[in-house]
Amino acid sequence: VRLYKFGSIPDGFNQDGAMAVVDGISLAKYGTDRYGMRMPVHLTAWGYGQMSSLLSYFVAIFYNLFGFSFLVVRLPILIISLVASVCFYFLVRDIFGRDISLIALFLLAINPWHIMQSRWVLDCNLFPHFLIIGMFLLNKGINKKIYLYLSMILFGLSMYCYGISIYTVPLLLLFICVYFKKNKIVNIKDIVICIIIYLFFSWPFILTMIINYFKI
Repeated sequence: VRLYKFGSIPDGFNQDGAMAVVDGISLAKYGTDRYGMRMPVHLTAWGYGQMSSLLSYFVAIFYNLFGFSFLVVRLPILIISLVASVCFYFLVRDIFGRDISLIALFLLAINPWHIMQSRWVLDCNLFPHFLIIGMFLLNKGINKKIYLYLSMILFGLSMYCYGISIYTVPLLLLFICVYFKKNKIVNIKDIVICIIIYLFFSWPFILTMIINYFKI
């Protein structure tokens, strides 16, 4: 389902996707977005609005490796959506068992919303995939702490996938932290390590949002 006519369906390019590709090619060639901002954590985009940057960095990598085509610039989102689908299966299996996880994966595979998420080169399309992978690792972290710490990397990187992450991801992690602490899944040391890892990857984005919001 994901691979069928991947380079040609949907036909054409969404305008936001085209913007992400233009910035990705600019990053590949010059190390800047198309407005000249070097190694941006948030793209200048239209000059007055802004756009998340992570997908454009992925596009830059694939552009350098394979050149330009619709197929090439769509490959990053396809690969990440497939990884997220596998993680979704194992997440549901660990919680509800194999039969439910097979049904859930089947519904995900034919879900039009998720199919489009894996084909259109929109910056925000990365967001649910990174959250799914992060939740998979977080769930594994209940029994093995290394996965808990790895999940913080995914949640940190998810901040570069969609602007709304500035208030949704910290709130989500806060609720999970309270739940885990109340049920003695984590201790204070685990919480501190998770905060440090999360902030290590997310602070450039958080600082950029503060600068933009207060017009510094």
